[in-house]
Amino acid sequence: AACDGKHTLDEIVLSLQRVGVNVDPAQARQLTLYLAESKRVRLRPILTASDIRAALRRAGVRRGATLMVHSSLSRFGYVAGGPATVVQALRDALGPCGTLIVPTHSGNVLGAPPYDPRTSPATTGAIPEYFRKLPGVLRSPHPTHSVAALGPRAAELTAAHRPDLTPMAREGFWGRLCDVGGDVLLLCPIRSATIFHAGEAWLDLPQRNLIAHAVDERGRRQVYVMPNAPWHVDHFAKHLAAPLQRKGIMTVTPLGESEIYLAPAREMAAISVRDLARHPEHCLGKEGACPCKYCDALKEGLARG
Repeated sequence: AACDGKHTLDEIVLSLQRVGVNVDPAQARQLTLYLAESKRVRLRPILTASDIRAALRRAGVRRGATLMVHSSLSRFGYVAGGPATVVQALRDALGPCGTLIVPTHSGNVLGAPPYDPRTSPATTGAIPEYFRKLPGVLRSPHPTHSVAALGPRAAELTAAHRPDLTPMAREGFWGRLCDVGGDVLLLCPIRSATIFHAGEAWLDLPQRNLIAHAVDERGRRQVYVMPNAPWHVDHFAKHLAAPLQRKGIMTVTPLGESEIYLAPAREMAAISVRDLARHPEHCLGKEGACPCKYCDALKEGLARG
């Protein structure tokens, strides 16, 4: 299980030694090189903080910016130092006047425990889970699509993410991010760009409700019914990201084994609204063939006009 591309050879050797398997490091390296040369294994790059900082500069991350970051720790290779390295590189790039935000979605619908911003784990990966626990980080009260933020705008943006609003409400967090001129950075696949769901909510497309619950500041459980819950992401790359890239609005920058993407939040939301105003069927899964309850609700609503 340790040979999953997320550990160095030295870490794998140590893990085997801890369970009583004595492995000679020199022989392990020799065997690994042989397997790589015979194409039986693939060696991944090791990325350092300086590698990440350089990529952020090339992508156009601005000092003092308000930056929403979606992330995947393992997408680019092995990151020396793990989540702490990525978060520190981002903070270095933004400087003390910048605000760093990450999604910490928890999905606390009925049937799951109520959302508690202090303790509910992030479901968006290792970097958001590490970040939400840092001193000074604020987390929004939204029970399904929470965010965590650190910096001058953290209080303003997390407070806008009210639990009684749909996750993508124009008057909520994502609309506020657009209003303050924030950017969105994707250290992950394009399908993770939550703001591309803006058109679904801002156009009030007929989608199913979410019923969620959360613990308020007094420790009381509250239940919320939220309309227009975002769902499928099939259309993000083709209909939304590709046009932004062709126009130079979304930058594409190599990093390790993959690419990172950066664009203004306002432009990402705007193209979602424009595209779905003309083609609301784009947000159906599997190009309209998805049989899920969310797609059924949208099809029924569109048929009614």
